[in-house]
Amino acid sequence: MAQAIASLIIIFARLIDRVIIYTTLLESRNEIILISLCIKAGIAPFHFWFPQVIKIADWGQCGIILTWQKIAPFSLILSLSRLISVYFIIIASAIVGMLGGLNQISIKNILTYSSITHSAWMLAICSVAQLNTWLLYFIVYCRISLIVVFMRYSLNIFIVKQIFFIKFNKTRQIRLILCILSMGGLPPFLGFTVKLIALQSIIFLAPLRIALILITASLVSLYYYLRLIYPMLIKKTSVSIIYTREPAKSIYIIPSLIIFGNLLSPMIVF
Repeated sequence: MAQAIASLIIIFARLIDRVIIYTTLLESRNEIILISLCIKAGIAPFHFWFPQVIKIADWGQCGIILTWQKIAPFSLILSLSRLISVYFIIIASAIVGMLGGLNQISIKNILTYSSITHSAWMLAICSVAQLNTWLLYFIVYCRISLIVVFMRYSLNIFIVKQIFFIKFNKTRQIRLILCILSMGGLPPFLGFTVKLIALQSIIFLAPLRIALILITASLVSLYYYLRLIYPMLIKKTSVSIIYTREPAKSIYIIPSLIIFGNLLSPMIVF
């Protein structure tokens, strides 16, 4: 319903050009289109549908909504980058993503508000019309998000406390910890590298307060990323109480490549 309503708003705003020539509504056409695109991408403050849909979706659908679903809206937002209202949406997304995940116990909700925070970064990149930087950030965000979703699916867990009742093998534990730290933007991982590259463009081409808000949001968001790995570091469960799925061995090639990229890519950049 949210996607359909946003699409109707876009069609309505586009038809204004054809029907009406001089009107205040015509001058606000781009802002209307921007709002509808933010609804489609689940960007705050138009994220009213995002947490509820993620909560009832299965892990595969979550992976699609968190990644693939954002390609079309952000591609169009790049053409609306010079609107002043973009900055207000960036600030709102950073604040909502930063504070919304603090009191969450559901892993899906944490990933949802994490996505909103990352959307603020990608929207800031769009505001300075840096297509290559946005594409790099989005690819890195997708690969890290998908592997975290995949590993949560294989562990069959939905809330943070369930992590205490699972026995991890060392390889899986290290993979998951490194991916979560990378998603949180902790140096020297790949997630930190793309944020640093994005920050260089934002500082020179956007207001400095936008960069400061994004940095603050990332620091606060890192707290609830650490909540996801804290149980794995201190628990002493010797037997897995929760049933975990064991995917085919060939599937683990993807996590291995991502972990390799997390460690190698920053060294290539620097």
